[in-house]
Amino acid sequence: MKKQVIKSLLLYRGPQGESRDPFTDFVPIGLFNILKALLDKGVEANLVNFSKYKSSDVEKYVKEHDVDIVFISSYFGNHIHSYNLAKIFKKYHKKTYTVIGGPISILGKEILERIPHIDFVIRGEGEESALMLIEALWSNKKLSEVPNLIYRKEGQIIENDLKLIEDIDKFFFFPSELMPHCIDVAEENFAVLITSRGCPFKCNFCSSPVLWQRKIRTHSTNLLIGYLRDLRKCFGTLYFSIRDDNFLSNKKRAKEFCKLLIQEGLYYLWNTQSSAKFIDNELAETLSNAGCDQIQMGIESASIRQLAFLNKNINLSEVKEAINNMRNNLIRSFGYFITGMKESMKDIKTTLNFIRTSGLMDAVVAPLAIYPGTELSKTYPIEIFFTDREILYYDIYSYKKYYPLFLEAFEEIYKRGFTFAELNHKRNYNFKNNIVKYFAFRRNEKSSLAYLEEIKTREQYNPWSYYLLGKHFYKRNPLLSVKYLEKAGQLLFNKNKEIFNLLRKNI
Repeated sequence: MKKQVIKSLLLYRGPQGESRDPFTDFVPIGLFNILKALLDKGVEANLVNFSKYKSSDVEKYVKEHDVDIVFISSYFGNHIHSYNLAKIFKKYHKKTYTVIGGPISILGKEILERIPHIDFVIRGEGEESALMLIEALWSNKKLSEVPNLIYRKEGQIIENDLKLIEDIDKFFFFPSELMPHCIDVAEENFAVLITSRGCPFKCNFCSSPVLWQRKIRTHSTNLLIGYLRDLRKCFGTLYFSIRDDNFLSNKKRAKEFCKLLIQEGLYYLWNTQSSAKFIDNELAETLSNAGCDQIQMGIESASIRQLAFLNKNINLSEVKEAINNMRNNLIRSFGYFITGMKESMKDIKTTLNFIRTSGLMDAVVAPLAIYPGTELSKTYPIEIFFTDREILYYDIYSYKKYYPLFLEAFEEIYKRGFTFAELNHKRNYNFKNNIVKYFAFRRNEKSSLAYLEEIKTREQYNPWSYYLLGKHFYKRNPLLSVKYLEKAGQLLFNKNKEIFNLLRKNI
């Protein structure tokens, strides 16, 4: 690459309409990986999250920033806004190259046929491809040598060979490295970790099998612990979430991660998601000891007919066993469900009965959405993915019909919590279980506070006891609350935003 400094922007704008929820304002992790790759090679790069910008403010920002190349992250849901970002750049900066990537890249050829203001599509992983594209545009490489690239040439659409990155650790980042280059990215965004790529299953409503070819590649557990150390120092973070497709599919790796996390003494609480197939009692105990307080499972339905329709490789007896294993270790079990599949009332009743009787403690339901590249999408004309709608539903009418019934079932399981026997079952001490018991026995203040006091006695550097004691006494005894919150703040490098705000109000 030539010594000239290439100026780039990495952009994301989440859905602004019906597909919007708090998590869609978070920048996809893949964009951080590309930012890391560009910075390491000396490319001038900044990442901007436009999710909470007004349209006029987006246009104003773009107008004021003339750069050489922009990389836009997109999926089917925010694709309209992604295309529009490229259009605005071409309006003000005709020479700026516009590149789109993310799950929407499955439609790469079709995008270039229909969206003239997008110059390139990178399909699949973008770290190496982004660097090689820059070398091809400003150095001596050929576009034909850039893996995963889709581009126009002499009136034709050229699709280069697909390539998965063998060593994804090459593009692993730490929050402290990227924060100076991130604009309007929330601290909480960095508390979401992707520790692996790929999933072994082939659900027909999911894009993962197409994007990752059902191959699983993982980040080093030592790097993950380093990330969590850095996260704590940057923001004083107490809680993180692992959003892999199936974090527990490699039990040996999951156990190694837990062992290192305990040894490090960071005292995080955290959650993850996985298929129920992998959650045996031994693994659940290991996760619990390391601070895991919730596991989220894609259950989707309890109707055998609907599970077959979704090609969901799951056995309901496995799900029940996994839930029992979680409850035995005071881990909250969470289920994802899908409706809007033209189900019968019989199908729905079967699923609702499972929710009520399985021991689940939390759940959500979503309408079945059709994403390009999935097996379900193959019966739909391509053109339907280029309309102005943010999302395409399989059958929104049955979703609206049954949604209230799911909410009623969820309300029932929310209230149940762990049983007295589960809470008092003899097991080895861990701080997470004490926190669970503190909340469960809140009606008996003396009893509940004893669990926090035990954490404080056993683990003097654990911020959770001081943090929860500070919140407990916040209105009852402000002076005592300040004492505890200040101690928690010190253990969190005086970076925890919530503790700072609580102290500011109470002092």
